[in-house]
Amino acid sequence: MVMTDSNSRRSSESGKYQATHGESRTKLYNIWYNMLRRCYNPSINGYMNYGGRGITVCNEWHTFEGFRDWALSSGYSIGLSIERINNDVGYCPDNCTWIPRSKQQSNKRNVVYVIIGDERKHLTDWSKVYGIGMQTVSRRIHAGWNPVDAITIPASKKYWNRWTGELLDR
Repeated sequence: MVMTDSNSRRSSESGKYQATHGESRTKLYNIWYNMLRRCYNPSINGYMNYGGRGITVCNEWHTFEGFRDWALSSGYSIGLSIERINNDVGYCPDNCTWIPRSKQQSNKRNVVYVIIGDERKHLTDWSKVYGIGMQTVSRRIHAGWNPVDAITIPASKKYWNRWTGELLDR
């Protein structure tokens, strides 16, 4: 069976288009489609973190209908994102759940946690505590600041001189 981007697919036997689920423009379809792309399309950016690491999708979810039925019976709603419970195992009903997109952003492998005092928090949480924008924090860390200074030094009082590499008062 050859899939198309529309709400139909061409039968390999007859060559004619057949109506399908009619949900190809939904958020849930987009989640399913991108999950398959990450695991099976080596030409996309995220492939090396999924399919390139051996992450696969169970046979049941190779059709949208199979995935949709599981999603709706397991609590999917708009605003949620699919999450693998064990990051080293593929996408399947026993290893997936739905979480808010904001929470999923904290579960990525490139997330930075910082310890200040005896508290360990996500970099974005610390930036809220200290009132420093994440763009400023990211720019500082990229310029060579240690994460604690990047978060705790107020933006209006100090700046990083990129030519001399010094931390200066304004």
